[in-house]
Amino acid sequence: MNFKEPMSCGKKILKFTVLGDPVGQGRPRFTTIGGHVKAYDTKESRNEKAVVRLAAQQAMEKQGWTFPSSDMPIKVEIISYRKAPKSAQRWFNEAGLHGDIVPLTKPDTDNISKLYLDAMNSVVYPDDKQVYDLHICKAYSEQPRTEVVVTGYYLNLGEIKATANTRIRIRKEAEKNA
Repeated sequence: MNFKEPMSCGKKILKFTVLGDPVGQGRPRFTTIGGHVKAYDTKESRNEKAVVRLAAQQAMEKQGWTFPSSDMPIKVEIISYRKAPKSAQRWFNEAGLHGDIVPLTKPDTDNISKLYLDAMNSVVYPDDKQVYDLHICKAYSEQPRTEVVVTGYYLNLGEIKATANTRIRIRKEAEKNA
């Protein structure tokens, strides 16, 4: 399935890499404080989010990424690389390095994306609700890491409105003539 890019007058791109084995969002933990239940992240999730935020902030500074407005559509692409298991045979390692075999192990792709999207909240973009398109995959590599590409689209609402109104007019004329 291909998603259409939004009608825009430009885009900006942020790329960064987090070295090390991929980590997914852990199950939330719960505690009771003053009679109220409070959910919190595991220590591993908190630490990994801090690493992701730092990598994103360093890349933002280096690449000139400015904090976008809350109405900017965002696309996120995540590729999570892990080493092949040490017990794997040579053919498996070779096949994995060429993408013929992909990891079907934890962490799950949804937990990886959740951790990364949450970590980038209020750092790379105001809120992850702006992410309209998300691509994530897992692969094998000699160097475990997670690569992230964030694309923000500048919208020209005047042009979008004019195009939409033209489509409405054409559809009404077609219905009238049918």
